[in-house]
Amino acid sequence: METKVTHIPPKKQYGRYAAAFGALLIIVGAFLPWGQVDNVIITGIDGDGMITLVLAAAVLVLMVIKRVSLLVSSLLGALVAAIGVAQTFSITQKIEEIKTIFASSLIGPNINGRIDFGVYLTILGSAFIVFGTFIQWIKNRKK
Repeated sequence: METKVTHIPPKKQYGRYAAAFGALLIIVGAFLPWGQVDNVIITGIDGDGMITLVLAAAVLVLMVIKRVSLLVSSLLGALVAAIGVAQTFSITQKIEEIKTIFASSLIGPNINGRIDFGVYLTILGSAFIVFGTFIQWIKNRKK
């Protein structure tokens, strides 16, 4: 009798790769500027970016450990997205507060503030995590 060996191709892990890429975006975004008022720049690690940094590192580890449920990574990604969106509103509110404080002074009308690209990179990275884990979950179910 002859034994026939069949080759089972490995499952594509594109969703995991996308989620890991999103986690790397969040880690980079934590060190970039999140907000700026005139010459004062606030980076992510000066505030809630430290939380997103830890969560992104956890997602990165979870993407390597394939035995952990993708739901956990997806929930962590959603939490990072919520933090990023909340920070956009918080930074906008703080900029407006600073403008009203200095409105009566000579520099008041000239104060410029903005939300910087670090927080947007964090939100984009969290979208990669959520959609990547969702895609991987769908691929795993189609056995």
